[in-house]
Amino acid sequence: MLLWLKNALSPQEIRDKIMDPTSEFQRQIVEYLESVHIGEFLTGSKDEVEDQINIEKSENKKYQDPTQTLPDAPPPLCNDKACNNCSDCEALESWWKRFRKITDDLIF
Repeated sequence: MLLWLKNALSPQEIRDKIMDPTSEFQRQIVEYLESVHIGEFLTGSKDEVEDQINIEKSENKKYQDPTQTLPDAPPPLCNDKACNNCSDCEALESWWKRFRKITDDLIF
């Protein structure tokens, strides 16, 4: 089911405005999209991430391209609200660190 808002552009009208390079609509859409995506990495700048990836590839004989592997499932959560040093907490923190590095590797 398609819900249509009164006085809204039709999909074809939106397409026509986006495809027209002289359209103010296209300029504003592109400007908006560029403003919401700034290309940041999770673990550092582009140069830092590149250096880390190169070091990992050269020093780790077991390095695997993350585009060729399945992601690791996260470990179980700790159920103790007052805890932050048990094995579950440490495993989860380690998983998050790997997750950030692998995500940056994928994006780079």
